[in-house]
Amino acid sequence: MSVVQLMHRRLLKGEQWRWYLSDVLLPGAGAVLVALAASLAPVPSTRLGALALVAAVYAVAASVAAASAPVSREMIRARLFRRLWPTSPL
Repeated sequence: MSVVQLMHRRLLKGEQWRWYLSDVLLPGAGAVLVALAASLAPVPSTRLGALALVAAVYAVAASVAAASAPVSREMIRARLFRRLWPTSPL
């Protein structure tokens, strides 16, 4: 984080809090919400079931975090736009 602090202090003045909110807090909050929702799931009785639950929660949390990041959202939006309207001049 120290490199990020230095970069925002010298090069990207005024962008630090926007970066914290949109690039760090929003994806992190999405992943935490998925983990909290998963804590309501019943506890598996086997190790394999527990491993499957942890893997599924990780996959969903990582997907939600990636989808809520601004760059990923823009990529998803662009792909959907091209798929839905392939002859658009944009």
